[in-house]
Amino acid sequence: MPFHRIFAPKGFYSPTDKASFSESITKVYSFLPPFFVIVVFIDLPDGDLFVGGKLSKNQVRISVEHVARNFTNDADKRKFMERYEKAIQPFTKERGIEWEVQVVDCDVRESLPSSSVSNSCF
Repeated sequence: MPFHRIFAPKGFYSPTDKASFSESITKVYSFLPPFFVIVVFIDLPDGDLFVGGKLSKNQVRISVEHVARNFTNDADKRKFMERYEKAIQPFTKERGIEWEVQVVDCDVRESLPSSSVSNSCF
């Protein structure tokens, strides 16, 4: 289940923006049932976001956790990031902001029987 947290200055994205942004992210995972994709927007109050020690009102941080499936090679990681960046472009690059995406593959192999873990993700 992909879990996305989007940290942005309060009011940066409208409710309509958030719905569209979430839909764009969900489409990246077209091979999964949509209800598996979770997107949470975290509005940061004025004065709570700093980059390089300086207050920023033009930065968005996106943190993604892939819980049930992981990338098996660098080529798959690059393909995913290309699709992901294209999907979020209307909410990042096209708005002229600074943004950063962090993707973490959680190691599910320690908690699940090996027969239930897929070796291929994307």
